[in-house]
Amino acid sequence: MKARSSILSAFLTLACVAMLALPAMATTIASEIYPAAAYDSRAGVNQHLVVYLVDGEVSSPYTRLGAHIAGQFVDSLTGAAIGDPFPVSDTSAYLDSAGAEPDTAFAQTETGGVYCVTWGQDGRTGVKGVTDPQVYVQLIDADTGALVGGNLLVSSTDNPFAKSSVSVGAYNAQSENSRFMIAWTQNNGSLNEIVGTLITAGGGHRQRREGRRRRLRIR
Repeated sequence: MKARSSILSAFLTLACVAMLALPAMATTIASEIYPAAAYDSRAGVNQHLVVYLVDGEVSSPYTRLGAHIAGQFVDSLTGAAIGDPFPVSDTSAYLDSAGAEPDTAFAQTETGGVYCVTWGQDGRTGVKGVTDPQVYVQLIDADTGALVGGNLLVSSTDNPFAKSSVSVGAYNAQSENSRFMIAWTQNNGSLNEIVGTLITAGGGHRQRREGRRRRLRIR
């Protein structure tokens, strides 16, 4: 289990609303923007995962250059940080900070819990400086905080246009049938459309690599 700490720089309760700041990171010209949070709904866990975009360079508690997605576990009752902030997007990620807002959701499986983090406008599939943005997903073990495999590409590289406003929701079956719906706005060259995909939350990383996904298109 992750060690709990009380390194939040601020925690204030006003009318049942928790106002908190994430643990400070040693950064060089960096901003933390676009937060999203998901709650671990299992009895007695009392944990949130907060994800956000770091637009800049980080030297501690991890090292990362450029814009990237980061995460922080937080105690849902006290507001105390659980462990340190950690990077979610791979080092190969090439994010457009204007459209890479992350989102996250939680689902329970037969053996534990899984968070799904997703974001768009990630141009790692193209040439640096050339727009070829895609949508990626990262699964995170809710009990250990470990990333489950690497970032998973869920959009089609056949479409080289903007993909933003990414959202994820969970179907929480509390079993290996739990899954996540990821949806985003995508330009098709002339108009915007809503595109989505389903990925399983259970069954281990092997099933996700095999691509157990169903693509949905809404017009």
